[in-house]
Amino acid sequence: MGIMSCFSRKQIVALSFAALAIAVIAIAAISVCCSHHTYPRELVVADSLCETNPDSAEALLHRMPDSVLAAKPDRMYYDLLRIKASNNLYEPQKDSTIFRIVDFFERYGDKERLCQAYYYQGKYYVQHNDAPQALKCFQEALDMSDDNTPLAFKSKIYSQSGTIFLDQNLFDEALAMYRRSFQCDSILGDTVNMAHGLRDMAQIYRHLEKNDSCGILLNQAYTLSKGSDNIFLKRTIVLSLVSSYLAEDKVNEAYRLYSNNLMEVEEMIQSPTYASAVMIYDKLGKSDSVYKYCNKIMSVGTPSAKQLALENLIDYYSVKGDLGKVRLLLKKYKDMSDTVRVMNTSETVMQMHSLYNYNLRERENTRLKFEAKEKSFMFVLVAMALGLLCALMFYQRERGKKNYMRIKFMHEHLEQLYKSSCRQYKVSLDLKEKEIAGLMKK
Repeated sequence: MGIMSCFSRKQIVALSFAALAIAVIAIAAISVCCSHHTYPRELVVADSLCETNPDSAEALLHRMPDSVLAAKPDRMYYDLLRIKASNNLYEPQKDSTIFRIVDFFERYGDKERLCQAYYYQGKYYVQHNDAPQALKCFQEALDMSDDNTPLAFKSKIYSQSGTIFLDQNLFDEALAMYRRSFQCDSILGDTVNMAHGLRDMAQIYRHLEKNDSCGILLNQAYTLSKGSDNIFLKRTIVLSLVSSYLAEDKVNEAYRLYSNNLMEVEEMIQSPTYASAVMIYDKLGKSDSVYKYCNKIMSVGTPSAKQLALENLIDYYSVKGDLGKVRLLLKKYKDMSDTVRVMNTSETVMQMHSLYNYNLRERENTRLKFEAKEKSFMFVLVAMALGLLCALMFYQRERGKKNYMRIKFMHEHLEQLYKSSCRQYKVSLDLKEKEIAGLMKK
């Protein structure tokens, strides 16, 4: 006999109703959890403009009436879009609003908005030079993503992660991230971001001293950039190609690319462009051009570029025989060398510190995940054991009840038989007594 055979029909009906009620409550809870808040149309339109036209998105958000932001989810979405538009305008996050947004959407359960919030929280940590926390946020954004997450958004996460790994000199990890970003862009047919991706991967190969692979990728990126209206992207790729040619001592190729594309460049890339010009003209023996670009570097260059410029200016004035100028430049060169050394030392220490923290947190995360799995396994075992014990106790209780009822029924039946026998015996005895009395008379 099974356990169900121990239940009465009434008990089975009651259990069935209880199970049905639990199922209805569970379905209702799931429906409530999975239902999505409908955001105002104005916010949705602003979101669609953030990628293609962030200026218009920011203007639209500034004009957003308060009546649109009556509900808290709408206010949080609005704050997220403000950060998104600013990010696409290359503006840093002004405060820690993103933490409040992440906390809200974690509790509210909007998966799509939470995924975006994790990404911009990672950007906040990048801005504050906290590589381990930035990587953690980007990974959480990837974990939240699914088949409905736009590939362009996934590409951005992979690319940002790759840049962080590159800054920490983790070249294999950086290359893997850049490749995934490039795959997303290839599926989308986004030639601009594909060119970015090829340039970034070429940068890794340069660090790994694989010049052939670096050159192939840069030429592919240059070919893609020719069909784009993004002149700045084209110039950055050409600049990388020039550096690659100089590393291989292909001066004529470097000069051809430089003279055709980099005579006028944006302020952001003036320092490396002028440094490349100095090296090209120095190899070509054009001292006047070297002098010209060295002076430009002294106005706009980075400390490392200025160090290169001072080296060449010292050589230039030495040939001219201007010893006073040479002494002055030597002093500047010493001061600049000290500055560069301090910067390099600080950067190395920061990289080592970030890498140590990253490895430390990875080990801690691995340990915590293992402990969590262990605890989950033990919890499941204990729950199963308790459930089995409860079922066994319930079964024994019901079985005991049934045995008690059977014994009680037998006792009552025997008592009735005893009483019936007593009555029959008394009747029989009375008959016998009457029969004896009749015989005695006779």
